[in-house]
Amino acid sequence: MIRHAIDNCGRPIVLSLSPGPTPLEESKHVSMHANMWRIIGDFWDNWTQLEEHFKLFEQWVPLMRPGHWPDGDMLPLGRIGIRAEQGDPRMSGFTKDEQITLMSLFSICRSPMFFGGNLPDNDDFTLNRMTNGEVLSVLQRSTNNKLLFDDGERIAWTADDSETNDKYVALFYVNRKPILEDKALWSSKLLTYRTGEQSADVKVSIGNARKIYLVVTDGGNGTHWDHADWIEPTLSGEKGILKLTDLHWLSATSGWSIAKLHESVMGNRLIVDDKEYADGIGTHATSIIEYDIPAGYDTFSSIVGLDKECVSHPEGATMRFHVFTEHPTGSSGVDSVKVTVRVEQLGFKGACRIRDLWAKSDIGTSEGEIAVYVRSHGARLLKISRIN
Repeated sequence: MIRHAIDNCGRPIVLSLSPGPTPLEESKHVSMHANMWRIIGDFWDNWTQLEEHFKLFEQWVPLMRPGHWPDGDMLPLGRIGIRAEQGDPRMSGFTKDEQITLMSLFSICRSPMFFGGNLPDNDDFTLNRMTNGEVLSVLQRSTNNKLLFDDGERIAWTADDSETNDKYVALFYVNRKPILEDKALWSSKLLTYRTGEQSADVKVSIGNARKIYLVVTDGGNGTHWDHADWIEPTLSGEKGILKLTDLHWLSATSGWSIAKLHESVMGNRLIVDDKEYADGIGTHATSIIEYDIPAGYDTFSSIVGLDKECVSHPEGATMRFHVFTEHPTGSSGVDSVKVTVRVEQLGFKGACRIRDLWAKSDIGTSEGEIAVYVRSHGARLLKISRIN
């Protein structure tokens, strides 16, 4: 009905649908009637949600065509969260490498770009990412966009330059290591929003371990409202009792927003099973919080549970809590890896010139393969040209 009205109104109008994640089975309908449509829920500045885009674009990009575009939602870059539905005012929580990944992926997949930040507050880094003409050329004129490979950690996308015989190549290192739940020192049962299933008590011997990792994983219903609380996390041993929250964590990830001391992930009071607590950590699945353990402590205890703010949400919430004394993925991964594409995979033979579009500079030539180092959670966006 809306498409029919637009077609008969006498002027061009862009029809953009925002139903949250559009069901893939509706692809034929939306691609016929809409100019763009959301393929994901509300997109905020955390790696977990950014990583979701890789699989979604793989599914949707083959269905795009001129005038009809799968939409990865806004770009949560620059200063965001001002009067937001969720989260405090802040500069984007994405690292610089993650911001380059975001822009590279949206460009090679030709997702409509809506800037989600407050433009007057932009820093130079953000502004330069948004105004790099060589990168934007990939968004504006690439064709035949497709996934070349995804081995779980290294990902490559390619596309043609519609105005030349050149190829675009986007290389990513997602450092995708699953949490090894069966290696946990302690794991909770599945916690849910149902009464009586919202919390668990932890008391576990950690021996002489020098590290502790507090981990929350999604229980299988997606990660949208898995607001998790570690209540009164405590170390005890021959030196007595030590609140873990009196220490500074070494690192903390959160599936949405950022982990917070003495507040829920949304910045509210910590409430589990309708009881309010002053001491604890609020986070969101999937989450890893790492601490060094001082000598003299051999036991960890806590209450873990769903924060009240997510219990009654219609999306529901399910999660599991885990305690590790070794890295929960086996290792934190390396800082960078070499990603290689054979020239023949691009349909080329002979020597090629390689240009780094982010750096706006030529970086060499190759006859057999293109091999560059890519940082963890980072990307390289290249233009490959035949040498006559």
